[in-house]
Amino acid sequence: MRSGYFITLEGGEGSGKSSVGEWLYLYLQKLGLPVKFLREPGGTVVGEKIRDILKDKSLSSMSIKTELLLFEAARAQIVEEIIKPGLAEGKIMILDRYGDSSVAYQGFARDLGTAWVKGLNHWTTDNLQPDLTLLYDIDPEIALTRKKQRESDRLDSLELEFHRKVRLGYLDLCRTETSEGRRRWYIVDASQPLEEVAGVTLSVVRDKLAVAGFIEAPNIRKEARG
Repeated sequence: MRSGYFITLEGGEGSGKSSVGEWLYLYLQKLGLPVKFLREPGGTVVGEKIRDILKDKSLSSMSIKTELLLFEAARAQIVEEIIKPGLAEGKIMILDRYGDSSVAYQGFARDLGTAWVKGLNHWTTDNLQPDLTLLYDIDPEIALTRKKQRESDRLDSLELEFHRKVRLGYLDLCRTETSEGRRRWYIVDASQPLEEVAGVTLSVVRDKLAVAGFIEAPNIRKEARG
């Protein structure tokens, strides 16, 4: 059996990655591909309960270390319960946020140390690395304006400077890993209209899936035009 393909979607609050991820999932599902779309934290009974705690705006006294460990606990659960079995079955697993979020948010923006958080990620996931990571990059001021149209949570309510640091953390992580020869990253300009962002996403994903043997590139391009 062919091994699966692991795609992660990263970006700051209001970057649009979740909406694009849902669109990508439905599109690939329509093509008959074995695909599953999940969010982190969440995706499991344990993870969803942890998500409720992390999103609770009344818990402003939560320590940064507690925050990180809760994210890691939810991550350990979804990897063991869903991601690994799905990949073993040959499925395309799309995950909205993964370990890079903890590196950018807690390691970089909250100053816990990126190297230390990376090490914790490796332990939590048994060093399971994505095949492709799409980073939806956008000016945080624009992104947070988008999110004001929806109900905010505990992390959304943090100061703009925090979200700027998150963006810098992502870009630094992407730049560092790319320079080290790890080519899993692709930066998407998320300031574009959603349709254009979705189009870029599809173009990147279809090429990667063609190389991995899940599709024949000409067929999916014909389907996209239709």
